[in-house]
Amino acid sequence: MSRQLLAVRLKSTSLILLSLFLFCQLALAQAPVISSFSPTQAAAGATITINGSNFTGSTAVTFGGTAATSFVVVSATRITAVLAYGSTGSVAVTNASGTGTRAGFYYQS
Repeated sequence: MSRQLLAVRLKSTSLILLSLFLFCQLALAQAPVISSFSPTQAAAGATITINGSNFTGSTAVTFGGTAATSFVVVSATRITAVLAYGSTGSVAVTNASGTGTRAGFYYQS
């Protein structure tokens, strides 16, 4: 087998493996799941810890439909978020695969 043919086959195999890897990553990505958050009631400026799964790559955190002032994905299972002026309702975390919510947050004015 010539070197050129071997190089072409190697490149083709590499592209196929890369495509398979990327497909698997996208297919296996899951929406966030919120198992708990603490505290369950707070005022603007408070830091809320959200526990759950699939938080990597999260793009938004809301409290009662109001976006958090800021948030940090600490790990795939934990987010800390700073509460903006908000409203009572569900805590929601969004990533590319969807949104996970958990009811029971109470905004204190």
